[in-house]
Amino acid sequence: MSQLPIHQERVEFEAPPYGGRFIFQMVLMTIAAIAFQVAINFLVPFGLWYNSSIAHQLGRAGFGSLASVTVMPGSSFIWKGEVWALVLAGPPQVPGIAPARGNMTARSVSSRLVAFDRKTGKMRETKITLSPTPLGMIVIDDQLWGVSENVVYRIEGDKVILRYPTRQLQQPTKPFHYDGHLAVIDRSRSDVFSVLTFQNGEWVEEGLVDVPALAAPSPWFPSELRIVSDQKRTFMFYSENQTIQFREGLSLVSASDPASALGADDLPPLPQPIGTNLPKNSSGWKTTPIPNNWGNSWEVTLIKGELWGHSLTSPYNASAVQQYHYQNGSWLCTTPPFAPEMQSFGVVGGESGYLITDDLRLLSIDQSTFQQVTTGVPLSERLRAVLKLFGLLFCYLLSIGMLVLGTTWLMKIHRRSDYLFGKRTMTQASILRRAVARAIDLVITVFPSVFWTSVVADSHAKIEQQSALMGIKNLVFIVSLSIIGMWIAGILVLSVMQGIWGITPGKWLCGIRTLRTTLRPCGVLRAFARELLVYIDSVFLMTWLPGVLLIAFTPHWQRLGDLTADTVVVLDPQRPPR
Repeated sequence: MSQLPIHQERVEFEAPPYGGRFIFQMVLMTIAAIAFQVAINFLVPFGLWYNSSIAHQLGRAGFGSLASVTVMPGSSFIWKGEVWALVLAGPPQVPGIAPARGNMTARSVSSRLVAFDRKTGKMRETKITLSPTPLGMIVIDDQLWGVSENVVYRIEGDKVILRYPTRQLQQPTKPFHYDGHLAVIDRSRSDVFSVLTFQNGEWVEEGLVDVPALAAPSPWFPSELRIVSDQKRTFMFYSENQTIQFREGLSLVSASDPASALGADDLPPLPQPIGTNLPKNSSGWKTTPIPNNWGNSWEVTLIKGELWGHSLTSPYNASAVQQYHYQNGSWLCTTPPFAPEMQSFGVVGGESGYLITDDLRLLSIDQSTFQQVTTGVPLSERLRAVLKLFGLLFCYLLSIGMLVLGTTWLMKIHRRSDYLFGKRTMTQASILRRAVARAIDLVITVFPSVFWTSVVADSHAKIEQQSALMGIKNLVFIVSLSIIGMWIAGILVLSVMQGIWGITPGKWLCGIRTLRTTLRPCGVLRAFARELLVYIDSVFLMTWLPGVLLIAFTPHWQRLGDLTADTVVVLDPQRPPR
């Protein structure tokens, strides 16, 4: 019996509408675009700021991050007629986070002292290097002291004298004045806070102080106690979780009677700008509006006998310093509209107030303004902010322009732009036209929200204070909802126009339309989905590489939003070609 022949069908795969040369050239351009984007993100923003002569010596003109230093909190002071600051000699473990709160790994890095001329702001390097880095430094009777857990430094000229007391400190505060002596408050493992003075090379216990005890301490916000004092007044500041509290006086008691330490000094009642509850056992302690985010820098000092507070909102990126002034029993936010941006800083108190930035500039604190003392190009903080904004925008547009122009040119050479459906033939819109149209539409949808967000960020503390005075809770949350509502409203407007007529203001100006793959209007719902997915195509506007690559390699020049909504972007047939 003969067998019938077996017929095997041969499966043919549709060849892609581009060749290997196009793939190779697109890969090369993608690598170049990624490298350029990385260089823009990590190198260029740091070089947009002008700094003093030391910055030029460190080569900050092109690679500013190499010249940024970490200024140690609580280690800025006036000595011998100059403003001094302690800065890390090596890079910190995490950019912008000063070694504090018991971080022994960070404090193992050596540090050096720098000095500024109070009239010209000119900085000079000293020969004084300290290792390990002290917790803080202070001037007492014209002698300079520094304190670490097991070492006490005394500076005489360029000579560093080290003392090793028998008692090793556990969790000491930064040093302060007490009865004419160098003093710290040390926290034991049993949470007992002892006031210690340094006498004859040893730590002598003077008594105990009480500190608020929160019911639920957070491991993400370690507690910290700081003392601010001059010859007349002493204030205690205690931070735990996201709250910073303070009171006047130490209320020192004998170590033999620790229970009596709970009798704190009476203070007039203060308004609470931040809606947080005071912890238990907090007699005499009041809440401050100074923010205490994880790892951020904050300083408190006495200038002309009055309390001032300064803080940064982020330990990772440069942020504008926030300023607070304690007057008539209330904390007032006195941050100027264009405050200097930095990652770490130091504040000097006394008869004059100074702020030392991480790019080693000296600024004087004058009421609600920061006056630059450092000589050089007289750039105001407002001009610095404008130059930085335009510099970042220029670099961002430059990286996008290189990607868009390169891909448009390669697609024009290697790919056909015809789109056929039935008997109709349309010309697909180039990436360049689509990019220009998208830029115009983003100005309509995103710019108002970004502008309003920047206004809220700059006035966050003032909004909190105003909400407390007006009795309105969650005012910042309400304002944040208005920002989101403004953004969604812009997207809805574009979706309606695009779903019904196929155009947006940007597409109308560029002569292109969005249509279904059937060349009919796509509808509002599909247009809305398409507009939302543009933020995925662009990784939330950070890089447009995913969307551009999808357009370059899909058969009908579609990004993720087009594939989801079943749409194509074509030249407007009702307008003559240009």
